[in-house]
Amino acid sequence: MDIRLMFPSLFLGAVDLHGKDKTLTIRGVINEELRATDGSTKKKPVMYFVETQAAADRAGQPDKEKRLVLNKTNAMVIAGLYGYEIDNWKGKKITLYPTPVTAFGKTADAIRIRPDIPKEN
Repeated sequence: MDIRLMFPSLFLGAVDLHGKDKTLTIRGVINEELRATDGSTKKKPVMYFVETQAAADRAGQPDKEKRLVLNKTNAMVIAGLYGYEIDNWKGKKITLYPTPVTAFGKTADAIRIRPDIPKEN
């Protein structure tokens, strides 16, 4: 087991994808006040999914639902798929994938969104 999974978070991270693509259904996006590691707070868009809500409900922990903090890169990919109006994203599917990214001189695993509408099974 990956040690990072032993420190659960409310937010989806690349480690949660286990090295694989994951297709999820958008439930909604809310602008939430999030606390940074330095203690400051900032409003950020946070995306919720049908599947993560169901998983949290099944576990009897609805307050532990995994969500995705949207960065501009991922938000613009989704906008390219479904338009700029976030209310129109509800019920739409996106595919998340883990990939290494370099920022501020460091490389870290991140979640990105595939730029294609997922095929229905």
